[in-house]
Amino acid sequence: MATSRLLAMSEVDSQLLDNPALRLLGEQMEAIGQAQLGACTARIVGVLTGKITDVSTIDRLLDDLLNAAHTADGTEVFRQMCRFLYQNHPRLVAEYVYAYRDLWDDDTQSDNPIQEGDASLNGGIDEISQAESC
Repeated sequence: MATSRLLAMSEVDSQLLDNPALRLLGEQMEAIGQAQLGACTARIVGVLTGKITDVSTIDRLLDDLLNAAHTADGTEVFRQMCRFLYQNHPRLVAEYVYAYRDLWDDDTQSDNPIQEGDASLNGGIDEISQAESC
């Protein structure tokens, strides 16, 4: 029974990929993601150089990067910003990592911004979660 469901899903996926309208939509979403990243460039540079330290500005930047994380480039930039910001803003980064997982994480793939072996973030995020539940 489970095997027939898996086959049915792969047939549906194949039909969706062959749909020109959906393919066009995917291309448009990719272009929007690239435009979102471009719009973030000045703020990214500002954060990386230490010129932007305001938490609300960093929060908005992570939110914008999260919105662009449906693309491979967006995921990579989001991941790098999370790693860069984690030491100074662990709770903020943890919130966005969990939001990423809720929005973009596919249980069958592992392109989490925080990989299982990334002790620099994963352990800290778990500690934050445990501390907040106390």
